[in-house]
Amino acid sequence: MRIHYILSVLGLLLSVLVFERPGLEMAGSDGQQVPIDLAVQDHFYKNGKWLIEDGQYPALHAVIYDGVKIVLVTVGILPLLYSAYCFYGKQTVRARKALFLTVCLSLVPATISLLKATTNVYVPSKVERYGGNVPYVKAFDAYPNDYVPSRPGSRGRGFPAGHASGGFALIALVFLAKTLRGKIVAWTVALTMGSLMGIYQMARGEHYLSHNFFTLFIAWLMITVIAQLLLKRIPESKAAENDAVGKK
Repeated sequence: MRIHYILSVLGLLLSVLVFERPGLEMAGSDGQQVPIDLAVQDHFYKNGKWLIEDGQYPALHAVIYDGVKIVLVTVGILPLLYSAYCFYGKQTVRARKALFLTVCLSLVPATISLLKATTNVYVPSKVERYGGNVPYVKAFDAYPNDYVPSRPGSRGRGFPAGHASGGFALIALVFLAKTLRGKIVAWTVALTMGSLMGIYQMARGEHYLSHNFFTLFIAWLMITVIAQLLLKRIPESKAAENDAVGKK
């Protein structure tokens, strides 16, 4: 458990150093040195259009955006029902594991959504560089003194990455896997899903690269805490795994 704490916190610190530190820049599409987020985002924005414009690929949107959401909600609800069934049958170990998965798949996206509502960071499509009317600022920077929102009280909701959080929440599967092979598969599934969802949103102008990295490590840290609370005291033996099966 300790290694998960260490790596997730180090990941967050590294993300701050890479994406938020002043002076760390790359060449953008115009040849000028710009923050890493902008240099990467430029590849998704050509000739005044995003790589994936709204309504351009409805089938793709239905699969990667709407479809994935439905799958993740289903994956979250089924363990909850299974947990209730196991608690009823006094199979407390299985119930706690199923409950852990449900909690992770619901609490991680909910927390990211709450952060989005408070950080006041706009998505790329709203930024002046990409045709919007808002100045670009990093996640932990303040807006220029002369900036006045186009609508009084309006706030950005771009940071962290809400859509990708559902995919990265599948890191919970790593804590349920018992074998090294199982953990590798779980990591592969979680990182693939989260990255696919995150890159899709970047191609639409809805997130920067840093948003996805911060979301990954926030999700990982949160899941580690939840695992500490729900799974730490679960015995490893198969007899304990089925603690209630023989108590009828």
